[in-house]
Amino acid sequence: MTDTNVIKIVDDNGEVVEAYAITILKNPSNDRRYLLYTFDNEKEDVDIYAAIITNDADAYTLTNIKDDADWNIVQAAIYNLTGE
Repeated sequence: MTDTNVIKIVDDNGEVVEAYAITILKNPSNDRRYLLYTFDNEKEDVDIYAAIITNDADAYTLTNIKDDADWNIVQAAIYNLTGE
């Protein structure tokens, strides 16, 4: 992945960690956006994480996906990207 895919995430402990954006998805029924990302771009098989993106004033916030309909959209996208 290129450096343009690098994002900085502040974790629950206030520490900044680098992650690599894979893609952003948009739910057409409610305009909700999801970020697919990973923490390791060196391996062939990486763990893919997903979160809902919200825009809070001057920053974006990632929140956990809790709704089954949201998970279905994300899982379908991951399958399309990986075939798994």
